[in-house]
Amino acid sequence: MLLSRALMEFLSLWDREQFSGAEDHDVLIGDVLIMLFQALIRVLQGQSSDGSWDGKTESSAYAILTLANLQDLPIATSIRPVIDSAIKSGKDYLLRSTADLAAEYTWIEKVTYFLPTLHQAYILAALNAPTTTHHFGVTLMDAASLPIEKIGAFKKFYRQLPIFKTAPEWSIEAALIEGYLWLPQLQQVRLQVFPRTDMKEDKYFEYIPFTWTAANMLEGAHYRPNFLRDMMIISFLNYQADEYMESVVSTTFRGRSNEARELINNLFDSRGPISPGELSGSSGATAPASDTSIDGIRDGDHSQLMSVTDHDESSIQEKEVLKVLGNFIDHVIHHPAVREASDYDQSHLQHELRNFLLAHIDQAEDSDKLRSQQLPCDHFDVFQSPKSTFFRWIKDISSLHTSCPYAFAFATCLVNRKGHLFRTSVDRYLGQAACGHLATLCRMYNDYGSLARDRAEMNLNCLNFPEFHTGDGPRGEEALKRELFRLAEYERDCLVLTVKRMTTECHEELVRFVQTFVNVTDMYGQIYVERDVASRLK
Repeated sequence: MLLSRALMEFLSLWDREQFSGAEDHDVLIGDVLIMLFQALIRVLQGQSSDGSWDGKTESSAYAILTLANLQDLPIATSIRPVIDSAIKSGKDYLLRSTADLAAEYTWIEKVTYFLPTLHQAYILAALNAPTTTHHFGVTLMDAASLPIEKIGAFKKFYRQLPIFKTAPEWSIEAALIEGYLWLPQLQQVRLQVFPRTDMKEDKYFEYIPFTWTAANMLEGAHYRPNFLRDMMIISFLNYQADEYMESVVSTTFRGRSNEARELINNLFDSRGPISPGELSGSSGATAPASDTSIDGIRDGDHSQLMSVTDHDESSIQEKEVLKVLGNFIDHVIHHPAVREASDYDQSHLQHELRNFLLAHIDQAEDSDKLRSQQLPCDHFDVFQSPKSTFFRWIKDISSLHTSCPYAFAFATCLVNRKGHLFRTSVDRYLGQAACGHLATLCRMYNDYGSLARDRAEMNLNCLNFPEFHTGDGPRGEEALKRELFRLAEYERDCLVLTVKRMTTECHEELVRFVQTFVNVTDMYGQIYVERDVASRLK
């Protein structure tokens, strides 16, 4: 309540050009708008059906005053009717409850208190809260401008996804607004790890912030902004890693898959195992920065770089691959929050990240085999030499290829400080079981939606496996897709069952974390069913 008022006053000063205490105004204003909008949404979501907050008059007064402070936010104009309705319902609750002067002890910081005079003062202030508290000018209006038409179009699209079937329409719009507030920060780091040479527009980029802001709202998880930002960044890096592995690594090492695997394994081995002495969480020291010398490659990679340099005429491209993948690995495993995680969580993250990159080599190798079959372009290509059954492939290489297992391990490092989240073997087993079903589900949805692109680029798709082409003669594409969708729904049932089991075996905070991650990943799958948002080669 008081913080929201102070930050709104700060915006008023900045809008009138009476504040000049910060060097990077755009970043500062962006952060303040995100904080205020998140506060607004939390208060709106916290209101009970009777108009109260926590069923208490004083807590409700705090909430009403917070909404009154935030009602004039320029970014909240489109949901102003929702704010007005919440304030009115809250005031109606106070009017019905003012006759009851029973003591209401309220938690403030670490104590409970009740002061009758102060209690009544807050209620009177809330009942008389003004309908307008701030008038902003052009400066802030420009800084807080939003793409209204895009938000409207995206709201219509997301509304049709099953995950939002019961969500209030205003909450979808609010998640989109917050997503667009995050977008400028993501654009600043868009190309810091992977180049996007010869790639078409990254259509997925605008979808990413919403998936996290919406999932955060769906579960009422209210994860801190740093967590959301880090997961948004890792989400677009996963798309970029997929692009880079397909467009650069697979072509550079075509026919030399074992050399690509060796390069990836050496990149991890040169960084060594997790050492407790290096961890800020173990020793209290700051994690050491990565030493760089040649083109940003860490000193530990020099021997590998020399072997690559002396290989053949393609050494320049191979050296670039070494550098880019090394930077990606370092971004993940040397992330400050990751370095504060437990030895187990860091080791697990490295293991899953290595598997993620190696799975891309396996996928590229299989796609090359598919291309070599040289079937007519109008023929539905049946993969003639799979290394395993479809079931084994979808549960192993294909699931790892989605990035879901490693992203889950990364998110775990960010939130599982001092082991408070994953406390037992049951917690970890069920969490990873949910992640496994989720990865399989997401890959099936992905291949369902990307079939046209995969056929055009001759990438291995679920529907290329022989299991889909047995029986009485050939079947049409739509029939095959329906069959794949049935399998995806089976995996969804397994996922739902696993999460349901977690509600009885695990603590509430862990279930909320897993469900939030599930919602994000499932959202991507549902998006792919409706449209393919991945980038193609030019």
